[in-house]
Amino acid sequence: MTNQDELHLEVLVIIEDMDIPEMRKDLNKLGNLRWLQRNLLIRNGKHPRATEVVEMITKMAREKNKQNQQVVRIPAIPEG
Repeated sequence: MTNQDELHLEVLVIIEDMDIPEMRKDLNKLGNLRWLQRNLLIRNGKHPRATEVVEMITKMAREKNKQNQQVVRIPAIPEG
């Protein structure tokens, strides 16, 4: 299991008992990660691991953003 997978699972465990809409718990979508960065602390600011999980989500969002920005090179079609 990679560090990213471990981070993903740990975040899922932490946010399980937080007041977050179910649709926002899909951590594979960059939009949900961004939403959680902005809104998680509003209703969950008193959770003992709230700031920690926001930092983890920020790290995940940065990694997801890097993945989305990778350039895919398509091989040239030979003329002929």
